[in-house]
Amino acid sequence: MKISICAPYAKERFETARQHSFLHPECAHLADRVSVSGLKYLLDGTPEERSAATRVPCAEDPLTSGQMDFPLEELRAIFREAQQRNVQLLLHAIGDRTTETLLNAMEATGGPGAWSQKRLRIEHGEGVMSDLVPE
Repeated sequence: MKISICAPYAKERFETARQHSFLHPECAHLADRVSVSGLKYLLDGTPEERSAATRVPCAEDPLTSGQMDFPLEELRAIFREAQQRNVQLLLHAIGDRTTETLLNAMEATGGPGAWSQKRLRIEHGEGVMSDLVPE
């Protein structure tokens, strides 16, 4: 049986990711059966921590609307690099502001023509609101 795992990276990019072996050293002998495919980026936090980037302030704390872990230009750079290296992206995006930003970054880096075959995944997806999904 072959197993495929995703490489988790919160704030690091491909250069750093390539320097790591994602298998525990004790599991190196499994390299013929376990492969790494895709990179996961944590683009924001969680609602419980009030760290998911939202377009309106949190009801429990009107001074907070979360934050994104990557500025827009960095996100675009990650997307361009994923396209060049043909790497699947798995994006932790909970807040609607995060989702809006990542969809705008996808559009800015080629739109549907560039992304339709790349299998980019939005993990969780609580921030996928109807006004963000094109008809």
